[in-house]
Amino acid sequence: MKTLVYILCILIIMGVIAYVRGFGKEAPSDDRIFLRGTGGYNKAVKSLKFNETAALDMLKNVLKGKERAYFDATPLLLVNRSYLFGVPEKTSTRLEGYYVDGDTGRVIFRTSLMKVTDEERLPSNAYTSEVEIR
Repeated sequence: MKTLVYILCILIIMGVIAYVRGFGKEAPSDDRIFLRGTGGYNKAVKSLKFNETAALDMLKNVLKGKERAYFDATPLLLVNRSYLFGVPEKTSTRLEGYYVDGDTGRVIFRTSLMKVTDEERLPSNAYTSEVEIR
């Protein structure tokens, strides 16, 4: 009988912990956002294989002759290890645009309705779609 009570107590405690931690909720993404001009951005860029200029050149080469696109010539921010080239706004940054991986050079266009105003982690539902451009 003691063993049964002990097991029941452990199961109740585990259930409470799972409830408090949000068991069954969608886990947040590990993608980290670094705003241009911040210390985190500068540190992250130094760890990448390609700098901003090289990333812009890769993006221009990939888009050459394929489609006409408008984007700012400097990355708006860094998401995880990818530069985001998109349309600048005054008070926030839309997550929609061309992402150039700073390690591999892979170019992806992602659509999103979300905006960021400061450094944060991306929710897992940040993007509505993504298309590899290569």
